[in-house]
Amino acid sequence: MTVQTTCMGKPLLARAEQLGEGWDIGLYGGDRSHVGAVTLAGADGVQTIQRAGHRDALLSCRWAEYLAGRLKAPVCVRCGVHFERFSKDDLPEILESSDQLMYELERMIP
Repeated sequence: MTVQTTCMGKPLLARAEQLGEGWDIGLYGGDRSHVGAVTLAGADGVQTIQRAGHRDALLSCRWAEYLAGRLKAPVCVRCGVHFERFSKDDLPEILESSDQLMYELERMIP
């Protein structure tokens, strides 16, 4: 399943696939999609890998922890959101757009 929204005039896209055990989720968008961080969350804790120079773990952790708790299943979130003209003042808008996308995706999950 796929959900999409717009943030700072650019697309944010999330795709989720239910596996035999758990969920695989990709969160991408902005000016350039990429893989900046991966977070795995489940009953045994949270683990994150983030590429040097990237800040995507902020979103991947937020999504993985929230969805694993709500779905009561392991969740892997691959995240790559990049905005060319990003400033710290943009962070609240990015978090709000991301959260709304996450809640929309959650509502679609049976």
